[in-house]
Amino acid sequence: MRHDLRKLVPPIYLSFRPDDPVESVHATLVKNRRDAGIVLDQAGCFLGIVTKDDFYAAFGQKNLLVKDIMQSDWARVRVDLLVEEVIRLPQSWIVISEGETILGVINKATLLEFALSNIEANGEFLSALFEAAQSGIVAVNQHGLITHMNRSAEEIRGVSREYAVGSIVTEVFPETTLMRVIETGIPEYGVKTNITGKTIVTNRSPIYRDGKIIGGVAIFQSLSELDSLHSELNTVKQLYRELETILDVTYDGIVVTDGHGVILRVNSALEKLLERDASQLVGRRVEDLLNTGLFDVSATLRTLQEKRTVSLAQTLVNNRQTVSTSVPVFDEKGDIVRVVTNIRDMTELSRVQEEVERIKAISQKYEMELAQLRNIQRNDDVVIVSPEMKKQIHLAAMVAKSEATILITGESGVGKEVVAKLIHQNSLRKEGPFVAINCGAIPELLLESELFGYEKGAFTGANAGGKIGLFELANGGTLLLDEVCELPLNLQVKLLRALQERQIYRVGGNQPIKLNVRIIATSNRDLFALVRDKKFRADLYYRINVIPIRIPALRERKEDIVPLAMFFLKKYNQQYGLRKRFSSELLQWFVNYRWPGNVRELQNFVERLVLTNEDDVLGLEPREVSANTADMPIKVCALIPLRQGCELVERQLLSMALARGKSLRAAARLLGVDHSTVVKKIKSYRLTEGK
Repeated sequence: MRHDLRKLVPPIYLSFRPDDPVESVHATLVKNRRDAGIVLDQAGCFLGIVTKDDFYAAFGQKNLLVKDIMQSDWARVRVDLLVEEVIRLPQSWIVISEGETILGVINKATLLEFALSNIEANGEFLSALFEAAQSGIVAVNQHGLITHMNRSAEEIRGVSREYAVGSIVTEVFPETTLMRVIETGIPEYGVKTNITGKTIVTNRSPIYRDGKIIGGVAIFQSLSELDSLHSELNTVKQLYRELETILDVTYDGIVVTDGHGVILRVNSALEKLLERDASQLVGRRVEDLLNTGLFDVSATLRTLQEKRTVSLAQTLVNNRQTVSTSVPVFDEKGDIVRVVTNIRDMTELSRVQEEVERIKAISQKYEMELAQLRNIQRNDDVVIVSPEMKKQIHLAAMVAKSEATILITGESGVGKEVVAKLIHQNSLRKEGPFVAINCGAIPELLLESELFGYEKGAFTGANAGGKIGLFELANGGTLLLDEVCELPLNLQVKLLRALQERQIYRVGGNQPIKLNVRIIATSNRDLFALVRDKKFRADLYYRINVIPIRIPALRERKEDIVPLAMFFLKKYNQQYGLRKRFSSELLQWFVNYRWPGNVRELQNFVERLVLTNEDDVLGLEPREVSANTADMPIKVCALIPLRQGCELVERQLLSMALARGKSLRAAARLLGVDHSTVVKKIKSYRLTEGK
């Protein structure tokens, strides 16, 4: 009997907006015990679906919206389609609609369960198919006693059915939770377990009769034979006296013949495999079809001849490669009355297996990148809070494992060398040396010999035995060319050749030295502008700018300022055995200050504060901040005459100093002026002490 989708449409479905937060949507699905919901735009138009599996895939990511994780593994179908048609679709989720109206969303597994409960077959046929199934099948009664166990289950578990049937299921399968399924009535799908050292995927389901649970069935198969949950559900043969088989939804072709080899029944999968309609097959003899070349060999005929189960490789007329397994059904006299043959398309299985391997490789790549990023963020020398800095560090983690040349740019003091070291520590060269050279700190005459080394007698004053250069020292590791913008043009040519040919010549030498070095360059100047001004070679620029990473200035990532300051405070407290802490006013000053020297200036400033203040609470003092206030921004809300603006600022500064200082002399010290000046200004602006 065939059924359309109308009776399977859920009475109520949950809908969400694409901008809904992932956390609230997940909570709604859990609260309503739903596995999926649909996504509608503001006009109520259907956009897609979101499932609980999407939340698991996005676990650990913050601030995600529904549109970021919307499910793509779905198909939209009409409500008048048959379950048997829809269940063959490759998608895992089915969106059911009537015209433009969405009626609901349903999981493929639910369709399988429905089809499973409605397929009819006779007892002998079911028993034969039970034995032909390549999945292990075990059925128990409500007391947990094993009542049925097929040949595949024997092979997977390694015990005979004579021993197993009649035993408590947990004695034969200690790892099973089938009794829990019987107690709760909740089926379990895609559960991974370990049986005799093999990873097994198991589906467990209760068996109902007249609305009551009378037992349970478990279907399991080795993971190495599966390509996805979808194919698992379609290749598992589920059988018990009250459990019916899904003929028209499996990807395997099924042929049932009588004892003379006349075809009695075929399923739709076989029609597709042979590219023949059922009417062209049913009623014909298998031997006649073999003679027409529809297939090259027949397991059915071998079974009829040898009266045993036969499995063999088979090639169909359309060159599809299959595995055919035929199981005989005997009557009471021992004569064959039926032969049930299962034909599996290995062509499609191989294709899907390749796709699974491809997806697995992508998953492993993302897991590796995520692990690298977490490893970097756990580094004690790295403080990352701002989104822009996280973006750059994530990029560094992505390219760390590659051999690509990296150019790190940013103002002096932003931490370019720290990022370069992080890349090295997370690269495949982390066990090799990390060698750094500041191209602007070494005189031009010595820079070439430092980089490339020299042979003995290469020039006056050279070491008698010669000297290896930094390129050779970095072999097997990473060479950091700090401030590469300072390289003279003549050395740029030699560096370019070394990068292109992966070999160098020492100064005064004529023997090439092979290199195995990864290059990371940094610059605090705009290299492209230098190229435009002909102060830096364009070919070298494009050679080192394979992966550009820009470290933003500290003023561009204010979220990092306070965490960095706290990091340095903790460092110097530990180093000097102190217990200093920042005042809230000082922390606000940190955020407002522009930090032209970036992280390096912040680090030095914190160390100076720690060492030059006697109080445990570090606050704003003129002697510490006066040298740093030139770049402090002053907020101007409106355009007023200059003289009036100066008076307003002066009056505000006086009021702040009087409020903070304990006396007029203290206020004068805070402002860095004489006591008499403060007195005069107070009278001028009619201020009082403490206001």
